[in-house]
Amino acid sequence: MQPHRAVQDLSRRDLEDRGGRRNHCLDPGGFGGVTITKAMTIACEGVTAGVLVSGTNAIIVSAGPTDQVTLRGLDINGAGTGINGIRFLAGKALIVDNCQIYEFTTNGIDVALGASGASVSVKDTRINNLGGVGIRAATTVGGVSASVDHVNISRVTTGVESAAGGNTSVSNSIMFAGSNGVLASANGAVMTVANSVMSSNNVGANASVSGATIALTNSDLFANNTAVSAAVGSNFISGANNKLFGNTSPGAGVSGTMINE
Repeated sequence: MQPHRAVQDLSRRDLEDRGGRRNHCLDPGGFGGVTITKAMTIACEGVTAGVLVSGTNAIIVSAGPTDQVTLRGLDINGAGTGINGIRFLAGKALIVDNCQIYEFTTNGIDVALGASGASVSVKDTRINNLGGVGIRAATTVGGVSASVDHVNISRVTTGVESAAGGNTSVSNSIMFAGSNGVLASANGAVMTVANSVMSSNNVGANASVSGATIALTNSDLFANNTAVSAAVGSNFISGANNKLFGNTSPGAGVSGTMINE
């Protein structure tokens, strides 16, 4: 299959209708939203290819149970009224690599699955200026695994959230200027953070409900109103090598179970 000349060709119809599985962007441009319903790679390296939407979701992934979808090198712009940058509703795996996501009213990457066993990987990506969460992982059935590496998230309500069924790992990333840097918001949700920075947030790291777990190692919590917060019955695990400095409160009187290892 020959590469398409522009992403706009993909946005004009459901990608289920395309015969190929890999689409390259050869020309720069800004184009509309897309829905992906099968295994697909959209790679836009070497050019500036944008997905620009207003009042809707930019990219919806609703693929088959064995399908992997990869999005690489995209500039995803909600123009201040777009809903979500990427919505992952169904599929085996979603990979987001070297993208920019910004100006949406809700979430940058919204993982809202109805089945167990899927995975999400976000790497080398910048997410900012959202009304909601930078990356939110949730499923109504079983669990979903999410990996966030070398990601910069700012000016959002929460940088990375592990919600119902979420098992989320954050590494080498920066979450700043939000209500929460990282958040475990559901019973059984797990958030692990390594070699990362949470700065200038209301709460740097927050296990907000009973049964939620956050584990931090070799990370910096600077200039937050509260460095760490843990609800009654939650678990907060520290590698004893984290750095806290310049926070209004370090999180004294934490009510969850604090473990230093």
